[in-house]
Amino acid sequence: MSIRLSNTLSGKVEEFAPMAPPEVRMYSCGPTVYDYGHIGNFRTFVAIDILRRFLKQSRYKLHHVMNITDVDDRIIERAAKQGVGVRQYTEKFEKAFLEDMESLHCEHPARGYPKAALFAFCVTLVAYNVLAVLKATLRVVHGTQKVQKEMSLHHLTTEIRETHRGMMIALRPPQWLLFRGMSAKELAAALRELARGVDLAKYKKAPTKPKKPKTARQSGANRPHVSTAKLLAERRKR
Repeated sequence: MSIRLSNTLSGKVEEFAPMAPPEVRMYSCGPTVYDYGHIGNFRTFVAIDILRRFLKQSRYKLHHVMNITDVDDRIIERAAKQGVGVRQYTEKFEKAFLEDMESLHCEHPARGYPKAALFAFCVTLVAYNVLAVLKATLRVVHGTQKVQKEMSLHHLTTEIRETHRGMMIALRPPQWLLFRGMSAKELAAALRELARGVDLAKYKKAPTKPKKPKTARQSGANRPHVSTAKLLAERRKR
């Protein structure tokens, strides 16, 4: 039995087709644990559970992850008001969420519930490593001095950000899979070939301008500087 899902990338309702059958990788957004969950929250989680069960029943090898958002402005503000740490504040709401999922007989994701703070750090680390590999490839092809002195990292990352959505629409997921099966040597050769087509003039650094004079300090004997850490510490004492 097939299933049709709304594709937010293309904006269309399409028949579901996994990138690498029989494997399916599924990510779903979990709760933000600043308070107890309500019926509206769990409507979403039950819908996710139904989709998860359908995919398993369809004999797909499912890799499912649901994150728990354990840090945001509301959590930080409420934890500060109670005079406790963020982790201590969120623990009871996370525990309550898991108990409610059990009560509704929802299956737990096989890959668990990664915390958003840790997940964001990992994504940032991966992105940084991808960028490092890209820069290293450009240095090999165009020369270290040229890349270091003339190429603007800001212009390069802007180009990637602005063209990514169009690339994901124009190039269907199966076309990206060939990179997954490459050895390190084959991938390096492919990257060098792609780097030869990069015109570094498009990403040239702007000429360095003379530094502006330092702004006169506003704080002093009459207007002493107060750090944010001190303000938060005083708030906790109230």
